[in-house]
Amino acid sequence: MKTILFFGDSNTYGYDPSDFLGGRYPASVRWTDRLAECLKGQWAIRACGQNGRCVPCIPEDQYYLEPMLQKAGTLDVFACMLGTNDVWLTLRPDASAAETRMDAFLSWLKTRENIREILLIAPPAAEVTEDGMQMFAAETKRLSALYRQLANKHKVQFADADQWHIPMGYDGVHFSEEGHRIFAERMTALLRNML
Repeated sequence: MKTILFFGDSNTYGYDPSDFLGGRYPASVRWTDRLAECLKGQWAIRACGQNGRCVPCIPEDQYYLEPMLQKAGTLDVFACMLGTNDVWLTLRPDASAAETRMDAFLSWLKTRENIREILLIAPPAAEVTEDGMQMFAAETKRLSALYRQLANKHKVQFADADQWHIPMGYDGVHFSEEGHRIFAERMTALLRNML
């Protein structure tokens, strides 16, 4: 059985946008738990999602990354889906800033002896239409092309989740329950092809 660790933000954590206290969807809804059920006996699924997480800054964030990876042991795949918060949590959204950090992060990950393969996942673009917010959505959309280039540069696996048409919750940023179901289905197919 292979082991994959998903390193991501609130959509990996399973944040429920209808819960204003930062709660999660139940395990029966979250894509990571659905994925674990679908791939039982084939893949061991580890989820490391955190609300508000941005792409780690290297070398500044190594102090928490090193112990996390040591604790994880040998990983057949380290999967990373980040970048939305790098665009969203700023006054001047720029997907290129997330690309620069991801470039350094991938370089660092490739030096880790316990990671056999890396999967870079471009997150689904935000779906917002409010005046003043469209520039944020446009920059999240740009992540797909930028991350595809990075994956080619670093010779790592790539998945463009923006092409998966993931339904979002009312806020346009977090997966709806249906979005979790579809994401799990698409990721299940992708990992089965990697076996």
